[in-house]
Parts: sequence; C-alpha cells; structure tokens
Amino acid sequence: MSILVDNELKTVTDANGEYTLKLRPYTYTVQPEHPHLFFPGLEVTVTPLLESLPGIQVEKMHLCGELVSSQS
Repeated sequence: MSILVDNELKTVTDANGEYTLKLRPYTYTVQPEHPHLFFPGLEVTVTPLLESLPGIQVEKMHLCGELVSSQS
C-alpha cells in the first residue's frame, strides 16, 4: 500500500502493513492509498516528542461476490 504525505508518495507498507516516515516538525496530511481499500486522511502534527502515528482504519472497501449475514 502506498503512503502519501501532503499528496506526495513518501513510502510503501511492508507485508505487515507497517511503514516508516522521516518527517520534520510540521503539520501533515497522511493518506494511505490502495486500489480496493479507502481510508480517511489523517492530519498529524509532527513534534520532536512524537514517536508514532495513530492507526488509520479502513473506511470502505470494494467487495466482489455476495455478503451474507448470519442473522438472515
């Protein structure tokens, strides 16, 4: 998955979905990008004390097939 910072590709995730960014103190918008997954952008202010970014959860995804609820 690609990781964009202020609409510019900065890195890609590894097989575990983890990534490393080296950013100077500032406020950025971090946006994961994947062909079949949709994420909200994350606005983050980087400071010298910030060790990691909060997790970004999938907002929507493309599905192929039928979704059946166990309650039907």
